[in-house]
Amino acid sequence: MIEPFRYAKKRKDFERPAAFEDSDLKHLGGSVSDESLAKYYTHKNPNYLVLDNIPTLSTHEVNTERVVTATRNMKHEEGGWPREVDYNEEHETNKWRTRKLKDELFATAVKELHNYTDKSIKQNNQINVFEEYFLGEKVDHSTETLSAKTLMLFKDPCEIKRGISKIAWCPDGPGNKIAVAYSINRFQKMPERMPMQSYIWDMNAPNTACKTLIGSSPLCSIAFNNKYTDYVVGGCYNGLMAVWDLREKDQPIWQTEVEKSHYEPVFDVYWLHGKSGSEFVSCSSDGRMMWWDFRKEGEPYDYCTITDGVGGDEEKILGGTALEYNPDAGATKFLCGTEQGYAVLANKKPQKSPEISHRYGVEAGKHGGPIYNLQRNPEESKCFLTVGDWCAKVWSEEIPTPIMTTRCHDTYLTDGCWSPTRPGVFVLSQMDGWLHVWDYYYRQNEIAFSHKVSDKVLTNVTIQNQPNAGKYGSLVGVGDSEGTVTLIELCDSLSTLQSNEKTAIKNMFEREYTREKNLRAAKRQAEGKKTAKKDDVKENGVNDKLQEELRKLEEAFFEKVGVDESEKHTNGNGKQREPTPPRQEETVQEVPPQEPVKEVASQDPVQEASQEPAEETPQDPVQEAPQEPAEETPQDPVQETPQEPAEETPQEPAEETPQDPVQETPQEPPQEAPQEPAEEAPQEEAKNGEVAES
Repeated sequence: MIEPFRYAKKRKDFERPAAFEDSDLKHLGGSVSDESLAKYYTHKNPNYLVLDNIPTLSTHEVNTERVVTATRNMKHEEGGWPREVDYNEEHETNKWRTRKLKDELFATAVKELHNYTDKSIKQNNQINVFEEYFLGEKVDHSTETLSAKTLMLFKDPCEIKRGISKIAWCPDGPGNKIAVAYSINRFQKMPERMPMQSYIWDMNAPNTACKTLIGSSPLCSIAFNNKYTDYVVGGCYNGLMAVWDLREKDQPIWQTEVEKSHYEPVFDVYWLHGKSGSEFVSCSSDGRMMWWDFRKEGEPYDYCTITDGVGGDEEKILGGTALEYNPDAGATKFLCGTEQGYAVLANKKPQKSPEISHRYGVEAGKHGGPIYNLQRNPEESKCFLTVGDWCAKVWSEEIPTPIMTTRCHDTYLTDGCWSPTRPGVFVLSQMDGWLHVWDYYYRQNEIAFSHKVSDKVLTNVTIQNQPNAGKYGSLVGVGDSEGTVTLIELCDSLSTLQSNEKTAIKNMFEREYTREKNLRAAKRQAEGKKTAKKDDVKENGVNDKLQEELRKLEEAFFEKVGVDESEKHTNGNGKQREPTPPRQEETVQEVPPQEPVKEVASQDPVQEASQEPAEETPQDPVQEAPQEPAEETPQDPVQETPQEPAEETPQEPAEETPQDPVQETPQEPPQEAPQEPAEEAPQEEAKNGEVAES
């Protein structure tokens, strides 16, 4: 049974009662039907209905205004004293202290405080709140998902947008300060009122710069002094060098002279490790590396010109774009990248002029554009990284070609550096705003992690490299073309050293170095064989021509002497003449070619036949047989055929030997022998024998 529903309401809640009555029909309004408008309407199907219970929402983005904060100093000397007590007067303070100690309430308050503090101290001794339960255990981050997060931004306060040319971390304290150099490096793109300021930023107060550096020109490079961290050196766009003291005003305390400085932008600078802490080195696109000491006047105490090493008038100067100095690899070694894509190694020994000892990329492997940065590996200092064009390359000091190369990226690379904590990790920045992280310990053919930093062009990237910093190796500073520095924190997997990573990376570099060295040795050996083959082909061609001339001279000689073809191959006794070992070309070529033939035609043929063998009989076996190499003996038996002696004819005088026509044939090289075998020798001897009998 359904229970009836009862609705109760008071009469006063119904308001005024409605009074309905009949009335006449009233026309309030209407519209005339127009059938021509029917084509603009669609009949609704009453059987088809769409229902949706999802509420319609809209998305709105709201950005709150930035809170501008300022840092102010407060001086605290001593407080807590009443107004009537002057804390500078020791007599008054002792009097007030004695009065309070005699107060009865003071003893009661001390007893109550003792109970609370005694309980807290016992609890702290019971449990050590600072105890580390897993101290010494290494955490495996290999399975962790790679990630990165943006911590803060440092924006250029100037209205004119300038790019970030260099970022440097402060080596002192917790490493919370960074120095940023601002400039516009594009040629003739600098406005008239170009700001000259560069700034020192503090991560604890990212909204405003803690120090301003003003130079004579925009800074293209900047670096903190490793020994005295209050000194900062900067390289200007106009080629000057300047040093600031952060304890002083914004203006530099030392600056170089225009006539003795670089005459193009200074793209990199490094402080030298020494006792004085006042020396530094710089490189510029004018093709010079200069060594400075700001304790002296504004001129360099040494310099080195960067050349391609060709020598002579064709030697070219290479513009410097990046510099690397690491005392662990050698206190006298300086690496420099150039605009032409080469890398050079300069040695600066004490009391000697600097010189370039190695050039990398000259044979093969150079970059297709300027080298924007180069840096030594933190674990294997003889290997260094170069960044340019669309790829990054790893080199070894000992060979001039790269040992490892990354794949080509989609867009142009602008900067890169090694991770100070993981020797197999390095980061690269691109023009499209992406930051790529390569991990050679994990894989060498693909990018390990990519992070979108900005929509602008990334111009500089550097990692926190101070061991005393709180987040050593995990903070990455990235600068873009709009003057914004983005501070990014990498995950533990990309910043914490993995187990056995140092040994694996060192073995990998050694393996690739050995492989590249063997390939270069095999290439040189193959090129040497090709050169030898070309020389042999040329020599064989010359010998063929000489053999052809020799054959023609022999035919002309026998024709003039009157020897028949049937008599060329037998001696005077009718026996077959054995071939004589060919002579060397040096002794044969001294005799003039045509004179003996003319004398044979004018003399009696009977005398000539008897004179020919007698002249050459002692000379052939004694002088020529031992000198001729064994391999040429079968090649030219015919060459010495007219020189073969007929041993029965000793009456020939030795005076006519140089005129004998037989000497003409040795002038030909010994390589036509295979064309005419030893048949001519016996015929010649047979002819000589007949003439002698007659």
